[in-house]
This record gives sequence, C-alpha cells and structure tokens, in this order.
Amino acid sequence: MCVEGLNKELRKIHNAFPDFNFVWEHIEERSNGEVVVHKMVPSGHHAGAPCALGPCEPIEATGKFVKSDPIALVHSE
Repeated sequence: MCVEGLNKELRKIHNAFPDFNFVWEHIEERSNGEVVVHKMVPSGHHAGAPCALGPCEPIEATGKFVKSDPIALVHSE
C-alpha cells in the first residue's frame, strides 16, 4: 500500500475510533534500512463514523472497545 492509501485508511479509522491508538513493545532499525515495530497492538472505541476498510460494508458505531492481537509492522524503502 502506498503512503497516500495508508493515510486514507488511517483517516477512516480515526473517524470511526476517535480514541484509536497504537501501543508497541519496541522499534528496531535494521542495517538494511528496514524499520520494524514489534508487537504493536491497535485499540479504541468504535464511537464515531461507520467503519469499513477497503471494499467491506460499513459497520455502524456501537461504542464497543476493539483491540487487535499483536502484529508486526515492517517499513522498508
């Protein structure tokens, strides 16, 4: 996904989850230029706009707290 596409999806998430945040264990910068965010856990309350990522149908806000399993995020140039 390009930066513009990621920005668009993150704006949708922020509009749906006003208190959305990321917590992570640590960030590693590798010698090949990659940056890895280890054990990142996104979470927040679905208290804003209906939410839909990509082609999925929007889900109306319920106020429920949503928390993902830990994921790794890798960025390379």
